[in-house]
Amino acid sequence: MRGETRLWIWSAGCASGEEPYTLALMFALGDTPKNCVPDILATDADPHLLVRARRGCYPGSSLRELPVKWRAAFERSGDEFCLSPEYRIPVRFLAQDIRQGFPVGRFDLVLCRNLVFTYFQAPLQAVIAGRLAEVLVPGGLLLLGSHESLSEAVSGLAQEGPWLYRREMT
Repeated sequence: MRGETRLWIWSAGCASGEEPYTLALMFALGDTPKNCVPDILATDADPHLLVRARRGCYPGSSLRELPVKWRAAFERSGDEFCLSPEYRIPVRFLAQDIRQGFPVGRFDLVLCRNLVFTYFQAPLQAVIAGRLAEVLVPGGLLLLGSHESLSEAVSGLAQEGPWLYRREMT
């Protein structure tokens, strides 16, 4: 659309969808520029988790830390709270194991939290880190979990913060 900037975001290892839906809510209800339109791809290897993610329904405890105004985006359904359909629109889910393949495309932001750099062995971490750098646009950001970091041997990514890396401009 005219005057809009599309942001391509990938949530790798999205589990039951809390992370990508939080991003969608951030763009819809948060303090983000209104001309930024997110296109969020969420992947996970577990098809059962993806079924739950596509539903967008969670126990009340999952909403506890959300800002109050964001909670209005959920409708009660029995013992669960389900994200209203209009907030699920920017999120697409895909069954994919990051060890075996990556989605097609280039991304402005990749969230790879609490998966690769927590559970995989160092040689596989290095391979995946290099591939993550390749799928980021120049200047794109990679966000890891709070207890994770990349090996210094990963080329193409510069550390911007404790868990934040930027693809170098080439």
